Amino acid sequence: MIGYFKISAIGTAHLENPDGVCQDYSDVLKLDNGYTIAVIADGLGSASKSDIGAKVAVNSFLAYINLHIKTKKSDKFYIDLISQAYQEAYNNVMNTAEDMKIDFSEYNTTLTAAIYNGKNLYYGQCGDGGIIVLTPSGNYDLSLIHISEPTRPRLIS
Repeated sequence: MIGYFKISAIGTAHLENPDGVCQDYSDVLKLDNGYTIAVIADGLGSASKSDIGAKVAVNSFLAYINLHIKTKKSDKFYIDLISQAYQEAYNNVMNTAEDMKIDFSEYNTTLTAAIYNGKNLYYGQCGDGGIIVLTPSGNYDLSLIHISEPTRPRLIS
């Protein structure tokens, strides 16, 4: 069993702007097979459309996973699926920028995602930030990732 909650707060610099928006977006999808998919995006503060980029990235990732996920597959299947969902999210953010005729960089966002199947946790991170996981042994696994260090999705079981 897994519990979750979502919370975002608009930054103080954005509160001072009458048009300021929260540039974060997250969502969780609970599937009928018991899997939980959680995704969060943190839009870049200096990018004027990063709130839209964050929402498009999260929704695209979840839609792709929901369409392609299968139960009881290999670790490689889930790791590859996460990589493919990241590419889908990237492409959809890029297409949104092109449709709006606005430079892609204005939609910049991080994207962190996880798939939990009741036993294993598969996750990926794109952007600055990190993921902290409490392992079954009671230890914390910290995956601190910087923009300049591309990573592959990982598995913790």
